[in-house]
Amino acid sequence: MADNAFFFSRLLEESPEAAAVRLFHEEAARGFETACLPTPDGLLVGFRR
Repeated sequence: MADNAFFFSRLLEESPEAAAVRLFHEEAARGFETACLPTPDGLLVGFRR
């Protein structure tokens, strides 16, 4: 589980920090079945394949 998966509504910004969070999503998806729950800042949940 990872909190703030929407990066405080700044996930699509062109910044190094936002790019790092997007990379985290990509890496998590490589090793887990993932879903991002729509909490105010997003909650990423992953289940190992």
